[in-house]
Amino acid sequence: MNNNTETVFDSWVIGEKIGSGTDGRVAYIHKQDGDGKTVTGVLKTIFFSSNRNESRDYNKIGSVVPKKDMTIEQIVESVANNIDVIMEADGGKRFVKYLEYEVRQVKDGYVLYIRMEQMRSLENLLREFSLTQEEAIQIGLSVCKSLIRSRKFNYIYPYLKPENILFDERGVCKLGDFGSFSYLEPSKASIAYKKSECFMDPDFIRDRRSNTTSDTYALGMVLYMLTNRGRLPFTEPFPQPLTAAGIERSKKLRMEGAELPRPVLASDALFAVIKKACAFDSQNRYLHPSQMFEDLKSVLDGKPLAEPKFEEVYSEEPQPAPQPESAASSAINDFFVSQGMPDQNGVRTAAPAEL
Repeated sequence: MNNNTETVFDSWVIGEKIGSGTDGRVAYIHKQDGDGKTVTGVLKTIFFSSNRNESRDYNKIGSVVPKKDMTIEQIVESVANNIDVIMEADGGKRFVKYLEYEVRQVKDGYVLYIRMEQMRSLENLLREFSLTQEEAIQIGLSVCKSLIRSRKFNYIYPYLKPENILFDERGVCKLGDFGSFSYLEPSKASIAYKKSECFMDPDFIRDRRSNTTSDTYALGMVLYMLTNRGRLPFTEPFPQPLTAAGIERSKKLRMEGAELPRPVLASDALFAVIKKACAFDSQNRYLHPSQMFEDLKSVLDGKPLAEPKFEEVYSEEPQPAPQPESAASSAINDFFVSQGMPDQNGVRTAAPAEL
């Protein structure tokens, strides 16, 4: 494949590869506008092989779940339908905005091209900045809203990780990696899956079946990392070099139910939320992201965490208190767009020109 000449959507030329995820690769695309200026976009490419030799689960958004013996054509059609649903129902509010897509038949399968909005991942931002506790909580609140919305599509997002938490040019936090939460489970052997395991709950790692706590557990692990100088529990403390052995130890001890050590930057109140989200026994975790949202809001406001009522815990559709959707009034927008973020020594640096 010659990325210098291959075009999609009639006039977009595929350029430099940005990265790859659980279900495909992402690259820049560019074209000339009417004034002769170069316009840049982002393209996600997903390949569907007719000769699949990996066991994958294909889950359609909504109440209908396709069978594993679906033909490759049926799978591609299901994926396209899912994109249509998200594009129409969400419109880029809580999930990455998809602008257009096309399907091409190639040798041994099909290729799906998706043009989407340009965003910057939390993983990428953490390479340049560290966060205060308040900023970490603001991210947690935004992610909770996205997880609540994904539940409305009858889906629990078990692959949540910093790579899939994205920010648009206004600083609005959204969920990405559409494939992971819409139609397929990546191969256990893939690098993307191994990275996801760092944030997965033990039940999901062991059984590969998500439950009503899989998404909030993963968010708890993200918050742990954000308030522990970028380190997961049981790994080497900052600033020691992070090793593969440390990452494997973290997974092993979590699978065994070891008590989480306290994140170095987390308050007692935030640590209580993280411990509840990441409790070893799934019955002791948050059963719905709206419950975690309320507790994170209480920590941010300096209020005590409320004891959940029986009917709230087992309600099928608990709702969070109304919150403004505008990024302009939120701290998350301020520190990403205008003020920048503090470094490891607490010194605030200028925000990137593009997010």
